Amino acid sequence: MAKYKSISIVSPFHNENKNLEILYKKLLDVSNILLTDFYNLEFIEIILIDDGSDDDSLDILLNSIKDNKLNEIKSSFLEKIKLILIKLNSNFGQSYALSTGFEVVTGDVIITLDSDLQNDPYDIIKLFRDIQSKEIEVLSGYRENRDEGFRVIASSIGNKLINLVSSYQIKDVGCSLKAYKKDSIKNLKLPYGYHRFLPIISFANKNKIENIKVNFSNRIFGKSHYGYSKIIWLILRLLTLNIIKNSNFDKIKKNLKKLEILNVFILLSIIISSFINLFFSLTLILIFLYILFTIKEIKNYLDFQNKKLLKNSKVIINSFLADLIKIDERAIIK
Repeated sequence: MAKYKSISIVSPFHNENKNLEILYKKLLDVSNILLTDFYNLEFIEIILIDDGSDDDSLDILLNSIKDNKLNEIKSSFLEKIKLILIKLNSNFGQSYALSTGFEVVTGDVIITLDSDLQNDPYDIIKLFRDIQSKEIEVLSGYRENRDEGFRVIASSIGNKLINLVSSYQIKDVGCSLKAYKKDSIKNLKLPYGYHRFLPIISFANKNKIENIKVNFSNRIFGKSHYGYSKIIWLILRLLTLNIIKNSNFDKIKKNLKKLEILNVFILLSIIISSFINLFFSLTLILIFLYILFTIKEIKNYLDFQNKKLLKNSKVIINSFLADLIKIDERAIIK
């Protein structure tokens, strides 16, 4: 008997007009396979979030939804596959888009993936099967045999830094294909860029996070949103990550107070050392600024947890496939 009886698949997209039709069809096929293999599954919800695309991505996706005859899906499954399509009012970034999805998920297991088809949607089946059979809370996908030049080197450096600072062993933080028990991330809000830390800042027990090898394909259509400036972004937030890991908010607040007290002492030391050793004083100033930046980031992270992200979005579709067929399209596609 299935341990988990429902799945939420969350995939944000931004300007992916050539990939969305393929992604949508593959996600339907994956859902069909899952419902066949795991007969106790009560429902699967596919949550697609348009992160303020300024091309025709949304129109192409809507046309694909309208034109899809669903002939290959068993009729009994049409009442078990739910489609939720959300459009954000602006391009807020992947972290915000994922967090918006986390506000509406209802599945026992939440699986995230990119929409650019570099993640293989069929790996969702493997992730769900593994998280079913093991006493784990997070399955973190890692990509092997990537052929992306310096990007692979930069990713490797980033992973090593994150693991060193956090004491977690996540093989590939940058891989979006991951599976979570709902309680591990439900309603967790991610400020800009913090999706890179997701397994580490989830509510999951550190000892119940495992890595799993997943397929990887080079991008065929569209343009990558990855920039090498992300390494600088990461380095600036390493201390922040060390404080917010595991998202124990009470512990985070206590450590925040300690940082604030520490920075007061550093400030006093800067004033005193400025009369004695200028070089030492400059070093302390850099440390003071870094801790001050970290304090600001931690406060932003805590404040972000109270935001209602759906206020900046429009739910375009929220319906089971059976209802999408029954009801006039104009009534459900607003």
